[in-house]
Amino acid sequence: MTLYKVHEDAGGYQSLTLDIDDFLDLLDPHIGEAAAMQLGKKNISIRAFWKPLELGYYRNEGAVSLADISIWRSGGLLLNQKAFNALKEVLTPFGEILPCELHGNPAFFFNCLNLKPTNAAQIRYRMHQDIYAEVESITFLENERDDVFKHENKVSFTFYCSQKLVEAYKQADLRGLAFTENLIANVPI
Repeated sequence: MTLYKVHEDAGGYQSLTLDIDDFLDLLDPHIGEAAAMQLGKKNISIRAFWKPLELGYYRNEGAVSLADISIWRSGGLLLNQKAFNALKEVLTPFGEILPCELHGNPAFFFNCLNLKPTNAAQIRYRMHQDIYAEVESITFLENERDDVFKHENKVSFTFYCSQKLVEAYKQADLRGLAFTENLIANVPI
């Protein structure tokens, strides 16, 4: 199975965004502010106390077109209705899709709950003295490859996906993300 690293295409599109204060106000009473700030890494379901929040657009410098989907705080995706319709079948088994609004229209927050353990991949690091400077190579074990997942190593916390999600994204002509087969790329090439 071919894997892809998922990147934000912030240079090409205005990104979907969620007001962090609204998000924290909603989650803090239930899971605490610290857990809410690191929701992706904590891997906590929030469906039981979720209430729809308003999404907006972040005006990335030089970008005019609007994204259909954006990465939010490493462990989540923000989707407009078009992106939801195209990707819900791929995303649903790997997390929870929660309702939001975008300028009075339906929108969604995908909380990915498929966090792979550190040992799900063979990783080689470049060191700078005693500090992990960057990932030189990463190879996920065959049984740890899913259509959508996130993984944390000593340097980064990243979204990955399979060809299935990439094909659904392209077929629907969605905008806002970029995908690289180079799993260590910091920016899409």
